[in-house]
Amino acid sequence: MLLDLHVRDFVLINEATISWHQGLTVLTGETGAGKSIIIDALTALLGGKVSAADVVRSGAESALLEATFLPIPAARQLLEEQGIAQDETILVSREISAQGRSRCRVNGRLATVGLLQKLGGIYVDVHSQHESQWLLSASRRLDMLDAFGGAEIEELRRQTAQAAERRSAARRELAELRQSERERNRTLDILNYQLNEIVAADLKVGEDEQLEAERSVLINAEQLKQLLSATYQAVYENESAAAIDLVGAAVSSLSEAARLDHRCQVLLSALREVESLLADTAREIRLRRDEMHADPESLAEIDARLELIEQLKRKYGPSVADVLAFAEQAQLQIDALKDTVQRTQHLTAAVAKSEREYLKYAAALHQARVRIGRELEKLIENELRSLGMEQAAFIVNLTERTDEAGVQRGDRYLAVTPRGYDSCEFLFSANPGEEPRALHRVASGGELSRVMLALKAVLADVYSVPTLIFDEVDAGVGGRTAQAVAQKLSHLAHGRQVLCVTHLAQIAAMADHHILITKSIENDTTHIILTSITKADRVHEIARMLDGTQNRTTLEHARQMLAHAQKGPR
Repeated sequence: MLLDLHVRDFVLINEATISWHQGLTVLTGETGAGKSIIIDALTALLGGKVSAADVVRSGAESALLEATFLPIPAARQLLEEQGIAQDETILVSREISAQGRSRCRVNGRLATVGLLQKLGGIYVDVHSQHESQWLLSASRRLDMLDAFGGAEIEELRRQTAQAAERRSAARRELAELRQSERERNRTLDILNYQLNEIVAADLKVGEDEQLEAERSVLINAEQLKQLLSATYQAVYENESAAAIDLVGAAVSSLSEAARLDHRCQVLLSALREVESLLADTAREIRLRRDEMHADPESLAEIDARLELIEQLKRKYGPSVADVLAFAEQAQLQIDALKDTVQRTQHLTAAVAKSEREYLKYAAALHQARVRIGRELEKLIENELRSLGMEQAAFIVNLTERTDEAGVQRGDRYLAVTPRGYDSCEFLFSANPGEEPRALHRVASGGELSRVMLALKAVLADVYSVPTLIFDEVDAGVGGRTAQAVAQKLSHLAHGRQVLCVTHLAQIAAMADHHILITKSIENDTTHIILTSITKADRVHEIARMLDGTQNRTTLEHARQMLAHAQKGPR
């Protein structure tokens, strides 16, 4: 709800602060007094398009508009998404410089005009003869119809929206997979080649070090054989000084010494072990020497194997372990890429399933809307009759939206949206014999105002915008119709805030709050003044509205109207 509005240097307003209340508030005044400027100020504050040359008061550097709103859940959620601090109230401001620049703030934080527009959509609906957000927006018309349908429509919309989202998500992922299919196949070919190359090599960790050792032996086979022969001779075959003979002589001497001194027995045992070890070692040296010979074929095989290993290491890693790790990772990637084929099949099936579900729920939603639309038509026509349009026809026209990227049904492709495939238009005919056509195209200003009033009266219980503004909704009406319009406005104001710029005394008399707008000229400069009036002042203003005079008769009539309004049904 709008709590207060502060305006400075806006058009003809020097400075004014207005407090607003729940219920019906009327703004009245002489023709040309500037009643609609207040509505223009609020519209500009909430992100409306403005021209600095038209709105900044002559001689001022800028115009300042500020409003305080009572927080409601939708507004709190919006501010939370924007990271704006919450408070007990929401303060919105917009400063428009004479050069055309705007500076917007919400709760003291700089904001965009777009954010002000979103807040405006949450808090305020402005209707005039020239503009109506509801009638000009097909999506709003559909939302209005669905709101009238209640829980049944809400559930069908939820199911339809979920099916549409599932289709959208599956199609999006499927498109990404198909878009990268060529790249995926190329990557798969490369990985398969790399993996096959490594697997065919049948590598073992440490194999290259082992082969290098074997290669070293084969290359140095002759030199190794000579060295082993010399070693064997020194240990076993040297007739004059073989190590085995010298140790044997030492064993004989120490054996004699042990016979004389038993303490040498330990030394003798150790020396005999050395003798045995020398004999074993000599045998191993001889065997190794005898098997040592040049083997060009084995050397060539080892060289080829080492070259293969080096090639793989140059490609896939500095060691055999790294090459094998690369192969393991390649296999994982191949498995993942092959899985995308199955994923593509899965997603294709998911798209088809979600499309079947979408058609099912959207068709059920369409049928429910047709039924609810018929009910709404009757109620609106009843309201129009009470507003002096006895022969008017109102039709809720639902058509199927098509889209080449939509879901196929027969030879048509129906649009896929969270709201289903319906497009909603309100058709209107004021008189018998006239073909119903789009309401906002064929209705006159007065007719359009009354249709909007009828719509909002019927939808009063489901309409969520807390502040409704009517700018001269009374155009073209009078007499009993004027009283009916007044009662409808009063009914709408139950539990919400309704602001109405009016010329009708009947509407002014029904108001809970009354603001009088007058024009003043000081020092050749025109200003408008806003005054909240009550009691006697209201009587005089309503008398003026009746016939332009304030004589005894009109004053008494005004008193009676006010008294009747206070007692009568609302």
